[in-house]
Amino acid sequence: MEADDTLWIGTKAGLDKLGTDTGHVSHYPDAGEAISVIFRDSKGRLWIGTAQGLSLCTDEANKTFTVFNTKDA
Repeated sequence: MEADDTLWIGTKAGLDKLGTDTGHVSHYPDAGEAISVIFRDSKGRLWIGTAQGLSLCTDEANKTFTVFNTKDA
């Protein structure tokens, strides 16, 4: 849970953001499938780990991600 009462939930169909104070759920389908790890780093960036690779949320408001996988190595 984040300081602003946001709870990130990884699902088989993508990423969900739950505002625990409002009950509002936002879906982030471009985050990847079968999410296994959700991490916010010290710079405030949101990282998502999936079976397909690693995704960095580049714009939370517009729900956009940059995907890194073995093809990028």
